[in-house]
Amino acid sequence: MEKQDIGIIDFADGLPLQSGILKVPENLDVLAGWLSKREHRIRVDEQDFPIVNNKEKLSLIHVTASPKKDETRCDAFNRELGSLPISIWNNSSHLTLYVSASSDLKMDEMEVLCKYLNLKKSDADIKWGLGIDKTLGNLISLVIVYSNKK
Repeated sequence: MEKQDIGIIDFADGLPLQSGILKVPENLDVLAGWLSKREHRIRVDEQDFPIVNNKEKLSLIHVTASPKKDETRCDAFNRELGSLPISIWNNSSHLTLYVSASSDLKMDEMEVLCKYLNLKKSDADIKWGLGIDKTLGNLISLVIVYSNKK
C-alpha cells in the first residue's frame, strides 16, 4: 500500500489544540490510539478507516457542543456541524462521526442528526460511532474524520 499523509487537527470549542502529520499505513495505529485515548474513549482500528486505500487526504476535527438556554442537544450538535468549514461537506466522499455524550442519544435525536447530515452530504459514505462519557455533563463531543478529494 502506498504511503499517504493524514492531517490531524483537534478542535475543542473552536480552538486548535493539536496538529500533526502521520504516514499511512505505518502510523495508522498511532491515529487509532490517539482517537481511543480521547475523553470519549472510542475504540478504533484500521478497519474503521476504509478511505486509507484511496488517494485522499484524511483529516480529523474534534468539537464540543454545549446546548444554550432552551436548546436541545440535537440543536447544539447541528449548530456546531453548521459552523464547520463548508469544504468538509463539499470536498469529502467519506465521513466517520464519533458522537459522545453523558447519556445515550435517543432515537428521535438520532433521527434529527441523520436528517441533517443527509441534507448536508447525502452522497457521502457516512459511518457512525457512539459512546458514553459521563464527564461530558451537558456537552456533546464530536469527532469527524473525513477524506478530502482535493
